[in-house]
Amino acid sequence: MSRKIISVIRSPFQLLCLCEFLFQNLIDDYECHVILNTEKDKLQCNNIKNFFKINFSSINVVNSISLVLKLKFFSKNCSQLILGHLFDNISIISSKLISYNDLIILDDGVSSIAIRDYILFGKSPYGNSLGLKQQIFDFFIKTPKTFSLFTIFYEHLELNDNIKLIPNDFECLTSNIKFEKKDSLVYFIGGTEVEDGLISKINFLNFFQNLKEKNIIYFPHRREELEKLKLLEPLDIQSCISNIPFELFLLKSKKSPKKIIGFSSSALFTSRSILKNDFHKVDFYYIELNDSVAEKKLDDHLIRIQDFYKTIGYNKIIFDAKQ
Repeated sequence: MSRKIISVIRSPFQLLCLCEFLFQNLIDDYECHVILNTEKDKLQCNNIKNFFKINFSSINVVNSISLVLKLKFFSKNCSQLILGHLFDNISIISSKLISYNDLIILDDGVSSIAIRDYILFGKSPYGNSLGLKQQIFDFFIKTPKTFSLFTIFYEHLELNDNIKLIPNDFECLTSNIKFEKKDSLVYFIGGTEVEDGLISKINFLNFFQNLKEKNIIYFPHRREELEKLKLLEPLDIQSCISNIPFELFLLKSKKSPKKIIGFSSSALFTSRSILKNDFHKVDFYYIELNDSVAEKKLDDHLIRIQDFYKTIGYNKIIFDAKQ
């Protein structure tokens, strides 16, 4: 007997989107593979699982070969296949191994806004940055171009007739949540700009020394190094290492801050959906980087993200690392 739904999830945020999709559609018959790369990812996904009381057939830190074998020999046909990411190799391989009637793609952060360029021009949001192996993979394993996209970006996407947009407003996850306004709080959503070599640790520290904000609570990305976070301690910036995604932190705390600031994190946008009507009471800021202050040339995807936040009316803070 085939299951109604099989899902392949690759990150904590994708798992939040899956929860919303299951709850919206009253689905309780599903097979979920949460396939992760790090123990931090696993910890966050387990916390999501416990908070929303969802069941999984597996949560494993595995390599791609073991996943391929598992899907090939143990997964059944399904009416719907849900992939957490359109631009993920493991997800794409899964779509070739599992027979399905309908394909659902979830958001993996702001990479969703690059889907239009991929569909029209065949351009991945990551360009050729992943090297020759990725180019070979893309040549032989084609990404699906007909699917339904369950997305929070539905008002900002113009796609072709082969893609059906399904709005995700996190209605189920946020139902009966009332937020308390905290005008003294400033939330800063961290990122991996230092770890990715885009800015130096010294410039990272200089930026926060120049930032004219008080009562900052810094929410690190799960891939940020603890050594870097220690640089913020003398500045009286509190790091909140909660082992849950920022969106779930908002849901659990039920607090609406004065400001939310970040570089290129998708949580700058997703928090609007979590806060609902309260998001109008929050000032949103994105940090603008350019080639003159970056350690290396900005890629097209980061520029696209900055342009997106500018287009939707977010306030801009220019990256200032002067001593």
